[in-house]
Amino acid sequence: MTSESQSYHNLVLGPSPNSFLNLFQSQWQEHLRTFPKRYQMGKQLVSGSRFRPLLVSWGYLLSGEEFGENNRAEVAGLAVYVELLHKATLLIDDLIDDDESRNGEQSFHAEFSNHEAILFAIYLLGDSLERLSATTAKVHSEQWYSEIIELLGKVIKDMSSGAIEEVISVDDQLASISKAKRIIELQTIALIKNGLLTGYRYGRGSPHHVATIDSLGHDCGYLFQVLNDLEPFLGKDLNVAHKGAVNFDVLRSRKNITVAFVSNQLKSSERRKLHMLMRFADPLLPSVLDGWFSKYRVFDSMLENLDYVRKSIDANINRIPLDVQRRSGFCSFINHVLAVAVGRIGGGYGEMLSATLIR
Repeated sequence: MTSESQSYHNLVLGPSPNSFLNLFQSQWQEHLRTFPKRYQMGKQLVSGSRFRPLLVSWGYLLSGEEFGENNRAEVAGLAVYVELLHKATLLIDDLIDDDESRNGEQSFHAEFSNHEAILFAIYLLGDSLERLSATTAKVHSEQWYSEIIELLGKVIKDMSSGAIEEVISVDDQLASISKAKRIIELQTIALIKNGLLTGYRYGRGSPHHVATIDSLGHDCGYLFQVLNDLEPFLGKDLNVAHKGAVNFDVLRSRKNITVAFVSNQLKSSERRKLHMLMRFADPLLPSVLDGWFSKYRVFDSMLENLDYVRKSIDANINRIPLDVQRRSGFCSFINHVLAVAVGRIGGGYGEMLSATLIR
């Protein structure tokens, strides 16, 4: 890490107790105590990578606004709203996928119950809106507040639409690259764009660069989701540690863009076989997919696609008028997050991904 990026890296991640992340952690712990007592120590509520709150801080920094301690504390308060929104989506996602764990900790529905997961996810959405209102009313105009409310409404609607499309899609659609990309756009990308844009607008960033921030969030969301979808193919042992079992979404009629990349290479007879195996959730499906993944060198195609997206991220960063320290700091943040994602794959494939994606 260069000296130019180190100062902002420290302001955001620490180790100072006055770093953004530590200020956020304090506010998050305080907010947990407002939950009904039964859930205050819920494993999935206490734990987390805090990636979405960090996106809020960097969206704010990309606006060019000052980032003194008071500002960091203010933005940390705003980021609690994004984390509440994120937690609500995780509770539902784990329930639909029937995942027993996340990040090595018991999932919410496994710790409590399915009904509680649904009801508490709704509670978190309401809490998110209330937190947003309380945080923004003190410091910004009514016009700004309506813009953030619009962002919140859109992300909830998009993520719900994506989940519905995923659940009702037939097998040939789930094996389509265009369909998989659309679902990613409505789910992962929507939430990541929301974090960046919320921070950027809170910092009164120039309207001229909103489209660039939007594009940046789009590319980051796509990149991180594809790495996530590669985990059950390239990092099975680490995937088990993360999810409690190898998470082959396709066996649950859920999208995985790796499957779509595989399907795109298959002969018509092989594609018919794929759809048949998917339709009946055949337990042989993972091993068959592994074979095709190797046979058609699908990793090479996906790596080329990821490299293209990474270059697009770099180009968008350079379009935003930033001082050298902020630009370098944001690049270091992207590399930090990518290193964590690639670390969940590990091995030789992880090394190739690191060499391509981490600048």
